[in-house]
Amino acid sequence: MRDLIATGELGAIYSCRMFYGNGTARLVRDSAWRDRGAGVLPDLGSHLLDTCRFWFGDIEDKFEFVGVHGFENRAPDHVVINCEHSRPRIELEMTLLMWP
Repeated sequence: MRDLIATGELGAIYSCRMFYGNGTARLVRDSAWRDRGAGVLPDLGSHLLDTCRFWFGDIEDKFEFVGVHGFENRAPDHVVINCEHSRPRIELEMTLLMWP
């Protein structure tokens, strides 16, 4: 994907929305050391952010929270953040609440 973006073949990219979900909420809730702090944000969000920086290079890091929820866990298990000022505009959603 990075190589394709770099070719310019896709044209200008105005927005990028990425989602990362898995079904580990129960495992996290049953682990005292994992169900605390920022929860899913550093767990899955770090991978989304790394991917954005790999694809687009040095991006703005002034992300804002759109939604932060602890539906099944004490720590957040669903988070949406965005950066309206980056080019491209970036929205990242991560959750521990995905089921097959």
